[in-house]
Amino acid sequence: MPGLAQASAFAWQRDAHCLRIHLIEFEPASFHLAAFARAGIALPAAIERSVPRRQCEYFFGRLAASAALAEIGVENARVDTGSRREPIWPPGIVGSITHNARYAAASVAQAASWRGIGVDIEERIAEEALASVEQIGLSADERQRLHAPGHPPYALAVTLAFSAKESFYKAIFPTVGRFVDFDAIRIDAIDLEPGRIRFTTQETLCPDWPAGRSSAIAFRLLPGGEVMTCFSW
Repeated sequence: MPGLAQASAFAWQRDAHCLRIHLIEFEPASFHLAAFARAGIALPAAIERSVPRRQCEYFFGRLAASAALAEIGVENARVDTGSRREPIWPPGIVGSITHNARYAAASVAQAASWRGIGVDIEERIAEEALASVEQIGLSADERQRLHAPGHPPYALAVTLAFSAKESFYKAIFPTVGRFVDFDAIRIDAIDLEPGRIRFTTQETLCPDWPAGRSSAIAFRLLPGGEVMTCFSW
């Protein structure tokens, strides 16, 4: 497959269920549009008109999604894009797709098992960009918490916090039907050894997610220095 470096799948345990993540590493310089036809993945007109990097990221995100769907017995399914750029899954399926310039990942499950899934990959935030990310995504209280002893280096902690919020918001989007602000949840702590980011909701998002509910988001560090977070409920 043009541009494909390697593909893998691994499991994340969540309560009594095991969530599978399909991860693809790709090389944009080796990618070309013939990959869509070869893999049987639909090429939307908007993607065909877009820049090569966007074409590559879209393709490998959909390729990861196809592999995830096939693993649960859903073959040759088309995953379209909604008006808010969210994936449109086959009936009875929930899932999430994410990508950056090097990796793409997807996870799916039967809706009977999960209400929502969110997966996110982020490049580690550069020191010179920290201030702007703090302003957008973190409260003063969160910044203080992430500076506390026992947390990862601050730039990594901020990256993990930002990615965790993205994963959570993706997972609840099918239920709440809207994007929520970054202050809707508060990052309480990052536990390196189990790979967990603890958080508490700061407002009522839906009946299942009232203000004050606490939970955790899983994470792992990728070989290139990127972070990947995952949340399901």
